[in-house]
Amino acid sequence: FQAFYQAFVETLAGDMLGDALPIYLSAMPIFHSVFEVYLDPGREAAGELLDGRSLDRICEQSLAGAMGYLQEALGKNRSKWHWGALHRYHYEHPGARGFLPSWLLNRGPYPAAGSTFTVNMANYNLAKRGGPHRQHTVTTVPSLRMVTSLADADRTFIMGPMGQSGRPGFAHYADMIEPWIRGTGVPLPLSREGAETIAVSRTTLV
Repeated sequence: FQAFYQAFVETLAGDMLGDALPIYLSAMPIFHSVFEVYLDPGREAAGELLDGRSLDRICEQSLAGAMGYLQEALGKNRSKWHWGALHRYHYEHPGARGFLPSWLLNRGPYPAAGSTFTVNMANYNLAKRGGPHRQHTVTTVPSLRMVTSLADADRTFIMGPMGQSGRPGFAHYADMIEPWIRGTGVPLPLSREGAETIAVSRTTLV
């Protein structure tokens, strides 16, 4: 569906947008309903967008374009196509320049579910250069997932997208990646007593 929607935008408005198409694709999450609005038969703009073409024909062209795009990106064997093969988390440290720093600091790629339009939001930037995998690498996720019980603050669970990613070499540098992908959480009791029940170490500031 995501590949079809991308191709639909390009087929429907590519000529109209011209060189601005990549900019629109990168901003599309903000305007994801624009075509639903403009394709309302009661609007004059619908005729301008369709430009004499039938919507059925545009959808057919878009589907064919999406299939060609996915075949180029994922190969001819459709049984191996899945969203996570194209749409991926890739944690890139801003200080990773060159092979060794990248090997030490970067993590991924990992398959990513969701999209710009889902509850499990994982946005990507179609205006990126470097081919389909770069274009679909996740660029934006929630900075924190948190579930808490208002009846019992010790029943609080959190999950960060990577871990203590500000401390390379630390044991918890990237230990939340797999739980994040699974959609699980770790306990974070908010009372002192609750925190002490799960503490594994103590830091004393002198």
